[in-house]
Amino acid sequence: MGAVPGRSTRSLECMEHSEFIAMQWKSLADTLEAFQSGRLGVTEASRKVVAIRDALGELSNPLFIPFVAVESETDTFPLDEVRSRWSVQALSRMDAEREAAEAFYRPQLIEACGALMSYSNAHAL
Repeated sequence: MGAVPGRSTRSLECMEHSEFIAMQWKSLADTLEAFQSGRLGVTEASRKVVAIRDALGELSNPLFIPFVAVESETDTFPLDEVRSRWSVQALSRMDAEREAAEAFYRPQLIEACGALMSYSNAHAL
């Protein structure tokens, strides 16, 4: 199979570490912006931010703590393909709990977004 013109044929394994890190900073900025604009919910945004934090090696950075805390508090809520394995009744109950938790945590995470977005943008250059 030949290379597609204008597209890189390098795999993630061959990607330079600095390129990977730059992609993660960009992904963090995109995730935070999607959360702030309402395109991502609290639970999904927290899970994504924590995964990116881990990939970046920012484990002790206090700017991530609100997202880590919320991710921990919402980790039982089913999202995406996992939902297909839940009963309608259980999903209804969990969705109601998730909606209440997200309404409670959203203002805290919106506040935390500002500093983390600034930090992310400074690194995403």
